[in-house]
Amino acid sequence: MSYRYDFAPTPFGDALAVFSDAGIVSFDLSESADPRVPWLLESVSRRIGETPEPAPGVADELSAALGEYFEGEPVRFDERFTFDWRLVDGFTRSALQAVCGIPWG
Repeated sequence: MSYRYDFAPTPFGDALAVFSDAGIVSFDLSESADPRVPWLLESVSRRIGETPEPAPGVADELSAALGEYFEGEPVRFDERFTFDWRLVDGFTRSALQAVCGIPWG
C-alpha cells in the first residue's frame, strides 16, 4: 500500500489530504496558520504505519469539489471519491458512513 499527501484549500485554511491506493484515508484541518506543521503528518503517519509521500496535485479534484461545496453547490463526496476507512472504526465509522446516505439539503 502506498500513501501520498497534498493540501486542499478550504475557507478555514488548508487541509491535509492523505490518499492511499484505496482512496482518501485522512482529511485534517490544521489548527495552525501554517498547515504544513509537522504534527498533522506525524499523527497520520503513526496511524498508518508509514510516512506518506508528498504528491503535489493529488488533491486537485478534491480541492475542486470542496470549492463547489463551499460555494453552495450540492456535492456528493461519496459519489465522486472513494474512501479508505481503515483509520475509522466503531461508532464514528458507522456515523460517517450513515451520513453518506443522507440526501443533499
